[in-house]
Amino acid sequence: MKIINERGKLFGIINLVDLVLLLVLVLGVVAIGYKMLEQPIQEVVRTEVPVTVTVRVRGAMPYLVDEMVEKIKAGDRLVSGGGFDNAEVMTVEAVPYVYSDFSSDGVGVKITDPMKSDVIITIKASGVEDAAIFKIGTQEVRTGRGFNFKTNRFEIDTIIESVEFNG
Repeated sequence: MKIINERGKLFGIINLVDLVLLLVLVLGVVAIGYKMLEQPIQEVVRTEVPVTVTVRVRGAMPYLVDEMVEKIKAGDRLVSGGGFDNAEVMTVEAVPYVYSDFSSDGVGVKITDPMKSDVIITIKASGVEDAAIFKIGTQEVRTGRGFNFKTNRFEIDTIIESVEFNG
């Protein structure tokens, strides 16, 4: 018995081209199934630790400060997309707005604005300390970066002042 007969069939059963296409299809299904079902080892091994993120709104006008202190409460959860994140507000605090300027003789001085205030918001979340990117919702969290602070009652752009892993 020949391996490939005169009609091009392998062992007289299946065409060689059909066999190759069938093998490619089966391998593709197996590869997709493996990717969908595998659980990355790094996610299993890594443990999340508490994270404290401090954000600041610089130089807010009095009406905005009053609104923020009234609407943002400890325990409010942050929102992204269509749902709540694993982050919540710990504290909201208004402090004097201090900025630098130069006096008439060219010396740098710190000036406290009598009208404006800074608002400092402390957020409690959880994350992996040695991860390359720490996120709250869809936003990357790094000191010095802008952060869109958003709850179900309030939204404002802030600057991240500190990120502390407490684990």
